[in-house]
Amino acid sequence: MKNDFRNKTFHQTVVNCTGYEAIKKLTEKAIDDDILYSLGELYYAAGDYDAAFYKWRQLETLKFTQWAEIHEANHYVEQNEFALAQNMLLYIEPVDHTITIEIYWSLANLYKRQTDHENLLQVYHTLINIAPGD
Repeated sequence: MKNDFRNKTFHQTVVNCTGYEAIKKLTEKAIDDDILYSLGELYYAAGDYDAAFYKWRQLETLKFTQWAEIHEANHYVEQNEFALAQNMLLYIEPVDHTITIEIYWSLANLYKRQTDHENLLQVYHTLINIAPGD
């Protein structure tokens, strides 16, 4: 479970495929949230963030939407758009424990990049309380 939070993984549909082959395989099926999310992951991994965000904004399943929002916020952290990333992360109302933990990890990364030690310590304290084994 620990690695799920730190390593980006693709849906099983595209794990054994690369590039064009994966996109072709995905688009041959009916478009649904699994496929849109996977396509967004492919675009994100290729560095085409606009295409990834476009696919993710079409999602209808709340859990997939929240994962997409976390990825988008993480991208904004990398672009030093800290206020936008923080607002996105704090706006998410998590649907499950895994999403909650991922939001706190993303906030920790944000505060670390900002050298905001006070908030970073607060987030680490919260993570220890809600997920002591992770």
